[in-house]
This record gives sequence, C-alpha cells and structure tokens, in this order.
Amino acid sequence: MSRLLFDTNILIDYLKNCQSIDYINSFINNDLFISYITKMELLAHSSLSEEEKSGIQIFLTSLNIIPMNEKIERIAIDLRMATTLKLPDAIIVATALVIDATILTRDKRLLALKWPGLVVRSPYLQ
Repeated sequence: MSRLLFDTNILIDYLKNCQSIDYINSFINNDLFISYITKMELLAHSSLSEEEKSGIQIFLTSLNIIPMNEKIERIAIDLRMATTLKLPDAIIVATALVIDATILTRDKRLLALKWPGLVVRSPYLQ
C-alpha cells in the first residue's frame, strides 16, 4: 500500500491525539492524500478557534489535497445514485478511486461499501 486517502474522521482523531495517531505515523513514508472536501470539513467546524484553524492549516501542508475534477465528479454522482452514501462520502470514495488510493476511515458505511477497485481500511481493526 503506497497511497492513502484519509477520511475526515481519521484526521479529527489524529488532531485530537486519539488512538489513530500511531497508526497514521506508521505510514509517514507513504503518499498521503485527502479530498478537498475533507479540508473543507476540517476547517468549517464552527467551534474552532483561530489558533486551531491555523494549526490545521499547517498540518494540511503535509498532505496532498486532491481538488475536484470532472472524473471525480462523475464517479461521485454514480456512487451517490447507486448507494446510500452522502455526497461528501461519495466525493471521498470517488477521489480514492481516481488516484488509486486506499481509504483510511472509521466510518462503518464506507468500510462495508463494495465497489469495483475500492479498498477501505480502518486503523482500529487490525
């Protein structure tokens, strides 16, 4: 596994120093990615102080942020129409499919999702 795409919940755990921190740190030599939607979800939290936002923005510079493009958009729409995924999750899954990355999440719906080419793992289920 060389490319990893983090779901928002894993990064929230990481930023709160929850149990996923050692697991994420073990992939430090891998290519680490997030969808632009994950960046938005992290920074749009209403309870964040300016200091916390600044810390998140600094942290985000260590990740590759994948912008929306037509291919991701098309796959996300297909996923949304064919499954019960919410649009942000469909965008995250589509992003992983387009860049050929494994999704790291604790979202049970994503972990159970069956879709051609999709690989999903949890740092809590080893």
